Amino acid sequence: MPDFKPEVVYALFGAEDAENESPERLKEYFYKNRSYESLKADLPIRILVGHKGVGKSALLKMTHLEDLENSIPSVWLQPSDLSTLDGTYDSRFDKATLAWQQGLLKVIYNKIADSIGSDFSENSGNIVISTSRDLMAAIKGLAKSILS
Repeated sequence: MPDFKPEVVYALFGAEDAENESPERLKEYFYKNRSYESLKADLPIRILVGHKGVGKSALLKMTHLEDLENSIPSVWLQPSDLSTLDGTYDSRFDKATLAWQQGLLKVIYNKIADSIGSDFSENSGNIVISTSRDLMAAIKGLAKSILS
């Protein structure tokens, strides 16, 4: 009788979710269906909706990995990356929304800085990022400082 230790089960079936699957294995077993093609469409925004466990994370992870392979900028965010935004609650909806937007832009900047091996994310507390335009200016500044 086969011995189904956790290591054997993992070797046979992989991780339980796409976030914890190795990129090589995900690429090997991923099936590119119509949902994948829709997600890759050249549109300014996409909304991905589906029941739990249908593969939304796998779709996003595959597009992220392919973008990286094709030198297309891509940032992978997970809920744990947004834990610093927990204290941004305000009773006024507009203030709470603005705080989340600014916090999210700062998280994205830090992810980009980390991905290029920069220690600038540690000093990002001095950078004010209120809009996507500010984010792009901060990224340009980061690139200039690295290239010089």
